[in-house]
Amino acid sequence: MSLQEIADMAGLTYSTLQIAPERHRVQHRVAVAIMSVLPITTATAGLVPIAGTRRRLRALAAIGWSQRELAPHFGVTSQAVWQWMQRPTLRCVTTDTRARVIAVYNKLWDQPPPADTPKRQAAVALSIRRAKAAGWAPPMAWDDDELDQPDAQPDTPRKPRTTTPTETLIEAAELGCCLAELCTRFNMKASSVERSLDRVGRHDLWVRIRPADMSDPRTRKSA
Repeated sequence: MSLQEIADMAGLTYSTLQIAPERHRVQHRVAVAIMSVLPITTATAGLVPIAGTRRRLRALAAIGWSQRELAPHFGVTSQAVWQWMQRPTLRCVTTDTRARVIAVYNKLWDQPPPADTPKRQAAVALSIRRAKAAGWAPPMAWDDDELDQPDAQPDTPRKPRTTTPTETLIEAAELGCCLAELCTRFNMKASSVERSLDRVGRHDLWVRIRPADMSDPRTRKSA
């Protein structure tokens, strides 16, 4: 196992790991991170793209699982989880790391994170807020078969198209509202209703809703 592989798995920088053997003592967090790295056996040797690992961790973050809460499930530091989740230069992880992340994801994808204390509740809310701001998709948006495919995209619901005031006016008129009701409901003059409908090519609707004693300006002009 190379120093870079150990650093990636432990969530440490390469330089921190490089100078560690030269020191008589190292920080406790550094020692724990190094000790948490499982030896790579012949069966698990090698690196794989990080895409699936990152998507699973981000999906868990989107439902409130913070790095601190996830770290014990992997036996690593929260910094290591951050590296897997966000470090831009980290392109690969070991097959062992991917296997561990898959196992934890399969266990937690439909489970709410602990929120039994105010601190944990705040951590859940912060994780969800950050994930939403970053655009990370929750587990339900992913097809398990596509999580490791580089070009896969989450199935996120589309935002509903905003209805324009004129469309709402047309809908109300087609549902049977008379001109007086439309003027009151939309705070418009009769002439404004007519112009709005004419502007979108719905003069036929104006003819239908106008009172019988109200003449058509087009008829007057042509007379």
